[in-house]
Amino acid sequence: MLEEQAVRVELDMAKMSGKLTVGALKKLFKLLIWQLSGVHHGEQSLKALNRQGRALESVDLADKNICNRADLQEIKRQLKSYAVDFTITKSADGSKLYLWFKGQDVERIQEALKNCIAKKASPKMSIRDICAAAKEKAAALNAALKAKAHSRERGERT
Repeated sequence: MLEEQAVRVELDMAKMSGKLTVGALKKLFKLLIWQLSGVHHGEQSLKALNRQGRALESVDLADKNICNRADLQEIKRQLKSYAVDFTITKSADGSKLYLWFKGQDVERIQEALKNCIAKKASPKMSIRDICAAAKEKAAALNAALKAKAHSRERGERT
């Protein structure tokens, strides 16, 4: 009886260790495939960009008047949507930001930066302007509803 329990415990432990080993091997296999596939887009380290074997280009972001954190986040979003491999580095004194990317992505970088600059330059409405526009729209809708209700009272079809 004691021997049966010992055998069961050993079998359970063997099954559990087998499942853990299989799970670890699956994760390792997925990681190896991901690393060997070479299809990584978005922000990367400068070392990872160099490993791709392409000529790198850089843009000084201070020239584009993009310097605060919100603008950098918008740039990163745009570049990820264009599937561009990039990295952003600071100069040694920390005064300038550089955007590094593969030379083949120049057109996509230009388009993404144009989009960012256009968003930054677009006029933002104040709360008063938004309220005034909403009041005008509500007045127009109310007038249309009153006209529709008035036409129904006279028996007209709509």
